[in-house]
Amino acid sequence: MAREENPQMNNFMDFVLKHRSKFVFYVLLFFAMIGLLRSCVTIGPGERGIVIRMGSVQPNVLTEGMHFIVPYTDSVQMMSVRIQKSEINTDAASKDLQTVRTTVVINWHIDPLAVNTVYQSLGEMSEVVNRILAPAVSEVLKAATAKHSATEILIKRGELKDEIDKNLVIRVQPYHIEIDGVSLTDFAFSPEFAKAIEQKQVAEQEAQKAVYVAQQAEQDAKAKINQARGESESQRLLASTIKGQVITLKAIEKWDGHFPQVMGSGALPFINLKNFQSSENEK
Repeated sequence: MAREENPQMNNFMDFVLKHRSKFVFYVLLFFAMIGLLRSCVTIGPGERGIVIRMGSVQPNVLTEGMHFIVPYTDSVQMMSVRIQKSEINTDAASKDLQTVRTTVVINWHIDPLAVNTVYQSLGEMSEVVNRILAPAVSEVLKAATAKHSATEILIKRGELKDEIDKNLVIRVQPYHIEIDGVSLTDFAFSPEFAKAIEQKQVAEQEAQKAVYVAQQAEQDAKAKINQARGESESQRLLASTIKGQVITLKAIEKWDGHFPQVMGSGALPFINLKNFQSSENEK
């Protein structure tokens, strides 16, 4: 009676019973194809694959390329091993108890051979920053700035960066994180200290200006002294020349028009000009 009420269902059941062997074969083939597709996994460039088998992280790490896994029991979690950039804002105190606010820019990447360990202990990439890098940067920065005054931090910024870089590498090494570079940007201090720095710079500029003015005044004074000495020497020479001319003029005024009768000098013999004149007259 039931078979007469559902003829379509009866026909389907008859077909299944008649071709049950083929039906089972196609069902198995379908699941086999799905399993084959699930067993192939491709790891892209700059990535590593973490094999998770029934909830357990496996020790083998899949490198770039195509790999086969056990379908239905294995799954693969991708993790990047490319260089990552993270900016971490943190506060610290200097040796003279000044508040130092800075942004630390870190370039880092995960050890490609230990991505399974990192994933097992930390999880996703964001957790690496939140749970490891940020606390490590804060700890290392506070330890470094506590050794220097605020002024030294401004002057010796390069040395501070090298110290933080070195200590940060040591701090994150147990977590299989490799530091590629550290940069310190946007140094900021308390408003009071910033104002003091500004006032100090203004005072230094004023002091340098005063030194320059004093040096310029000294140069001007030396120039005036040299000018006065030159004018004095010129007047002395002029006076000497005028005195010589006056003496000569007075001598000319007193001359009676006759040359001296006898002249002599040094090794030359005396000449009687009067006898020389008489001889000339006789001729």
